[in-house]
Amino acid sequence: MMQTRRVVLLGLPGSGKGTQAPRIAALLRAPLVSVGELLRAEVAVGTGLGVRVGDLMAAGDLVPDELVCSVVLSRLAGEADYVLDGFPRTVAQAEALWASAARPTLALEFVASAAVVARRLRARGRDDDAPDAVDRRLAIYRDECEPVALWFALSDLLECVDG
Repeated sequence: MMQTRRVVLLGLPGSGKGTQAPRIAALLRAPLVSVGELLRAEVAVGTGLGVRVGDLMAAGDLVPDELVCSVVLSRLAGEADYVLDGFPRTVAQAEALWASAARPTLALEFVASAAVVARRLRARGRDDDAPDAVDRRLAIYRDECEPVALWFALSDLLECVDG
């Protein structure tokens, strides 16, 4: 029996996850699920969820765990393999993913300095990459998201790569 390839990508916003995600997905022949793209699509269409999360995303805030877990776990239902970009961002999200039928087999953390990612983010030009939002996203990452890498390390699933 072939082992599933369920990979989550971790790292600071702008660390290279979104750039490398399609390459990793192609290499593994697994569907790429970008949570940011899923949520931005909801905002663009103006769904109820999009209305609820649009302002949060523009400000650089994390979408509440219960909302993003619902979207992601629903999207992953039935997927044997995946490359997941942008989730989990909190330990609660990691625990929800771990408890689901879509339990990951590997977490890749893209490591890059805050100065490098701040420069990259400011150059992208998305609404959630405005200078104030970038500073907020980096602060939130340190507080909320860095513990996720430790959580995966303690689960013996974490590999670090140069972002």
